[in-house]
Formats: sequence, C-alpha cells, structure tokens
Amino acid sequence: MKWRIIHRELHTGPMNMGIDEALAEMAAAEKSPPTIRFYSWNPPGISVGRFQRLREAVKTEKCSRMGIDYLRRMSGGGTACHSSEIAYSITAPGYVFPRYADDAFMLVCTQVASALASLGIKAEYRPLDEIMAGGKKIGWSAFTFRNGAVIFQGSVFYGFDFASMAAATGTSPAKLKEAVTCVKDFSRATENDLEIALEKCFTKGKEWKRGVLAKEELERAEELSERYSGREWNFSI
Repeated sequence: MKWRIIHRELHTGPMNMGIDEALAEMAAAEKSPPTIRFYSWNPPGISVGRFQRLREAVKTEKCSRMGIDYLRRMSGGGTACHSSEIAYSITAPGYVFPRYADDAFMLVCTQVASALASLGIKAEYRPLDEIMAGGKKIGWSAFTFRNGAVIFQGSVFYGFDFASMAAATGTSPAKLKEAVTCVKDFSRATENDLEIALEKCFTKGKEWKRGVLAKEELERAEELSERYSGREWNFSI
C-alpha cells in the first residue's frame, strides 16, 4: 500500500474538515489512497469534539468579533485551538489501524512524540489523546471511524496566541499558560522543521509519495464544508 503525503496547505476550518471527510469517504470506497495531510487554519479557529456542546465550550460572539472560526469536528475529543500549529490528518481504510482505539491513539501519538524528540524536545504520550512536554500539552489527537474509514486529526502547537485563544474559550491567558506549551518554548526549530519531523515519523516503514488533492476530492470537500460552517451541524447538540 502506497501512502500519499500532502504538504501543508492553508484553508478555512470548515474546508479543512470537509477535506478530511472527503478523503475518508474516498479511501473507504478505494477511490483515494491512504493520505497523511498537513495543514493550518486561515483564519485561526476553535474546534470542539463531535459530542461537545459548542455553546458551552466556545464564546462564539467573541470569536465572530475577533475573526476566529469555530466549528464542531467529526472526530471526538475535546476543545482544540488552531492558531500557530502544524495540524495533520490521517485518512485510510479502517483495516490499516489497530482494531482498538487505545492502540490506535498510542500508535499515532507516540509517532508525534518521536518527531518532537528529533527536535530536542522531550515529549511523551498521555492517554488517551494528548502529547505532553514539560508537564503541559503541546499536541493532541482525535479519532473517528466512519463508513469503513479511519480519520485521525491532530496538531502540534508551534506557537500559541494565549490572549486570543483564552478570550475565545472564556478562560484567562494565565490559566491557559498553566496547561499549554508550544515548540517555540523549547526549540529554535522552524514550522518547516516541525512538519518535516512529523512527516519522517508518520512515514517510517511506509511506501509513500508526495501528492496533491484531486479535483474530485476538492469538489466533494467544498460540498461537505458547507455543513461545517452551518448552524444545523455546529449547534445540533
């Protein structure tokens, strides 16, 4: 099986979610290869897990005034901030990953920790879905299984806009700093260095090639992105 690696792209939050869902659909139907995609959000944003209440986790009016996207992901997990980060998604047929979620999380998160170690950052996996450095969260991962395909979504914080993200989530910058850290706190590595390190760890032992999104994938992603920007999905629970 040959994997496709997609270099980091900038998209809105809804489009990023639409792309991941489109890739999962097509991987399950064997129309797309298993894909490791790197991306960032433009504008910055906040996402909540599939089973969270967006109204309780995000100050939506403040986000709108500040130009910050907000949405509910298709994957589980908790609230995630998307500002200065390297985000990734892994989409593949379900049989590619371990059967049990705990084992799948361990596989992906230990790869992320290894990537950080290659940059001189001592990081460790904390079950179920966090990567820690210096006792604080430096990255996260979320998972869902949809129609025969697996979607992993996650990111590593390269930098962090504590003031904006605190306002968007209704906490204080000081409290957020107690819980969150970023690559820039430990290393002089660039964002490109971080992406390369993640790519090396994710692709170790795999056959792969670089690629881009196909026209059919982008068209389907555009259709799906409308749901992630709409109230019916985001405020349905």
